Amino acid sequence: MRQDEPGGRTRQRSYNRACKTRVLRECAQPGATVSSAAHAHGMNTNNIYRWRRQVARGELKLVGAAARVQQLASQAADLYKAALQMCLYRFT
Repeated sequence: MRQDEPGGRTRQRSYNRACKTRVLRECAQPGATVSSAAHAHGMNTNNIYRWRRQVARGELKLVGAAARVQQLASQAADLYKAALQMCLYRFT
């Protein structure tokens, strides 16, 4: 989301790690959606999807209890890569 600055310019909003952790934790709850979490925090869903990818790649370190979520996301990314390689190997 962009915010107005004096002079009619806009600046891009930034979120700290605690905020990202809180939003990603909300998305991980049963029945929660990225769309509902984004709407509740006044942000675009693209932000949350980007943060999820960053966590999976190890580019974003979460804080507190979300470290376990980060570990599981990393493991899921590794499993996905392995499954993709197996599929590509099988069909070549």
